[in-house]
Amino acid sequence: MAPLLKLVTAALCLAEGVLSAKSKAPAVQVKNGTLEGKYVASYDQDLFLGVPFAQPPVGSLRFQNPQSLNETFGTKKATEYADSCVGYGNSPAWPHTLGEDCLTLNIVRPANSGRSKLPVGVWIHGGGWSMDYSANGVYNLSFIVEESVKMGKPFIAVSVDYRLSFWGFLASQDILDAGVANLGLKDQRIALHWIKENIGAFGGDTSKITIWGESAGGGNVGYQATAYGGKDEGLFRGLIAQSGADGTDMKNFTNPQKRYDTIVETVGCDQAKDKLACLREVPFEKLNATITKVPGNFYPVVDGDFVLDYPSALLSEGKFTKVPFLLGTNADEGTLFGGSTINTDEEIAALIQAAGPDANTTEILMALYPNIDALGLPAFYRVRPDGPVGKQFKRAIALSTDQLFLSWRRLRTDAWSKFGVTAYSYLFESPTKSVEFFGTTHFTEIGYVFYNKQGLGYAGNQSPLKNATKEVLDLAKLVTRMWISFINDLDPNKHGISGVEKWPTYKNGGGYGENFYFNPNGSSVQPDTFRLAGTSFMNSVSQEQYGSSGRVTSASVVHGTTLQLQSERERLSLRLLAAKADYIQPLALPRGHGIGWRMASKFISRLCNANHAISVENIPKSRSLDYAFCWPYQPVNAVHKALTPSLENSLFANINAHPSDYRNSMLTQSGLEARARATAEVTSVAIKHRSRIGARDSAPSGRTVPSRIMTTMRPLVPQKGSAKLQAEYHLPFGMMSPYDVGMTYGSICVGGHGM
Repeated sequence: MAPLLKLVTAALCLAEGVLSAKSKAPAVQVKNGTLEGKYVASYDQDLFLGVPFAQPPVGSLRFQNPQSLNETFGTKKATEYADSCVGYGNSPAWPHTLGEDCLTLNIVRPANSGRSKLPVGVWIHGGGWSMDYSANGVYNLSFIVEESVKMGKPFIAVSVDYRLSFWGFLASQDILDAGVANLGLKDQRIALHWIKENIGAFGGDTSKITIWGESAGGGNVGYQATAYGGKDEGLFRGLIAQSGADGTDMKNFTNPQKRYDTIVETVGCDQAKDKLACLREVPFEKLNATITKVPGNFYPVVDGDFVLDYPSALLSEGKFTKVPFLLGTNADEGTLFGGSTINTDEEIAALIQAAGPDANTTEILMALYPNIDALGLPAFYRVRPDGPVGKQFKRAIALSTDQLFLSWRRLRTDAWSKFGVTAYSYLFESPTKSVEFFGTTHFTEIGYVFYNKQGLGYAGNQSPLKNATKEVLDLAKLVTRMWISFINDLDPNKHGISGVEKWPTYKNGGGYGENFYFNPNGSSVQPDTFRLAGTSFMNSVSQEQYGSSGRVTSASVVHGTTLQLQSERERLSLRLLAAKADYIQPLALPRGHGIGWRMASKFISRLCNANHAISVENIPKSRSLDYAFCWPYQPVNAVHKALTPSLENSLFANINAHPSDYRNSMLTQSGLEARARATAEVTSVAIKHRSRIGARDSAPSGRTVPSRIMTTMRPLVPQKGSAKLQAEYHLPFGMMSPYDVGMTYGSICVGGHGM
């Protein structure tokens, strides 16, 4: 998002191109008249800038629904950007003017494509519904259009400006009664109508329009899909949402009403009979100055019209436009939004409760997001005692990343899968040039998507592609081409780059789907199970973003981990009886470590200690198990073969054992000797059942188990002789790497594939 950025003067030139004085200016006849654009010779493109798509929302049309153009004109110059919509938080250094008369769009097309019927990609910028604009250099459309021509899949790109902050998202009872809420969303809608009616004159195919946005822009894409209860007006056939999000004020109307009242009082309209009419007469400068008096931001609200209900409710009922969707998130979204000073549980609780949940929901979220460095974000950053961030920074970032973005994405991929609509999900991770603990933060992928190798619009060395490594540039080309492929074919796989794994459609089938994982060190397809417990719980109680904590049930607490357990069982072909899986309900499994379980309606919180074992805290008085292993991360080439015995004989059958019946025998010499005594029996069981479970890369039945594998077997020796030896051991299986951590079912430490 824009806070990291600082535009330079070159941002006003779409591609630092040279205008050709010899070439005839391109002209297009639209419904209301003729638009004269300009030709950029260095990119062989036609540009039409500052094209109005609605009447100026000024005077009596301020705080009114957007109105279609009602005047004709002869020839209108479309060679310069128009004023951008008024927003707050933009850098003073950005060389662009803001104003109320801002409902315009920009079109970039391959030159001389007036009769081509090309696909169309419509870009909707983000900025938290409060800032940014389409002319921002980082959203340069020339680069991606140029690449589309090179790969033989040309398309026309359009960017749209819409009203922001209180100009576009003011909300109150007066606003609802007048039917003028969510004006920024309605601006986008009328722009889509204009594009549908006129883009054919530019060479666009009106049946092949994809809308596309990032952050709040991705959220806008989601709102357009659910507009008017999912009414399909034929305005688009595809959706792309990068790091999409909902507004945080949807759960109640208290904050929006307070902001409205503050503005009304500040400008002296509080005694007016018709406060909205009064606001429309306030001079721009006076009304604009009220932003300093208003706390917080402005977001879309449920208005019973455009936003008919909470998005989660609309999605669950199938009330969305059922077209293909490409969507995803960055690995460490939350680092852009703070949390670097958080040190204590109390501060984490305050962070959670700022979103509105009660103590019960807060407690559950704290259990699902524990203070374990290896489970937090960024994954490969380690918090140091003398470092620049607080002790619980990584915990806060994992929580905020999921709360703001990952839960939003999963809610939609689940809905698209549930109703049988095509969706493609991704996770993006690539190094940035910002501070180390930022990781792959929010907005990082923008430079890759737009193939902005020049660094246009970025301050200093913030551009991820300028002077980047070959691996990073190769990844950028792949990302750009996959987006182009989707805009053209509704399938990101027709990118023309060899050696790339096929991106599958998202089908969770009641369990889990898959992500395309973007990484300069190698992209791949991976199960979408990381931190699934947390996001599933968030989505089960959202209303939107924790507005109804009364819905919390034990079922919602365990829902995500039930899916995660199912996904891992399916992925590794494990034969785990449902009846036995029900004995133990893990609460959270981020990054493959079991960290807590729900047993007998009580919570068990476990933390990884220095020896990589999970120590028990707050263990309930009811009978349960004492120890479970927390496997350390290992290099990606340290592969442990999948070996596990029949789970019918595992500790699941010994659920009533008391913790004092066992001791951890792995960490002492006597423990090693005890393990040796158990090796023969454990080995025979593992060899016998290895071929049964269909484990990946398993050795042929009967082969001697290598010693390096045997060292991963962790037998538990009965202290009181209360159980059979073969039922008591730990045995991990699967890849042991930063992305695939071993699992231990014998001690109910259930790991998972995760980021």
